[in-house]
Amino acid sequence: MLSSLKVLSDKTGLRRAGRFPLSLRNVEDWNAQYGAWRVARYAPERSFDRAIELPVSQPTCPAFGGSDLKTLFVTSATKGLDERQLEQQPNAGRVIAIDFEIEGLAGHRATWLPQTE
Repeated sequence: MLSSLKVLSDKTGLRRAGRFPLSLRNVEDWNAQYGAWRVARYAPERSFDRAIELPVSQPTCPAFGGSDLKTLFVTSATKGLDERQLEQQPNAGRVIAIDFEIEGLAGHRATWLPQTE
């Protein structure tokens, strides 16, 4: 299912013992688990399905893209990381692209309407 992982851009930055990380939900029930070094997918009945380990501790938002929607893009943050952590995570603050063999779901488009008075 997962064919490759690559870092796309540089915009620069789990506690697995006893603390569940912040989870940011996006399309197709993929979650960027901030502080957990991963994105995870949950089945429709909310059971854990699978996780993909990342080279960054603070993933922030997943979204499918690419011409065939077979790339999962994951943004990441550097907030709160000290110099040592930044050295250990040179990809923190970058966008990670994960190629899949299956197609994801497109996000919803929004249209901004002018305000009427």
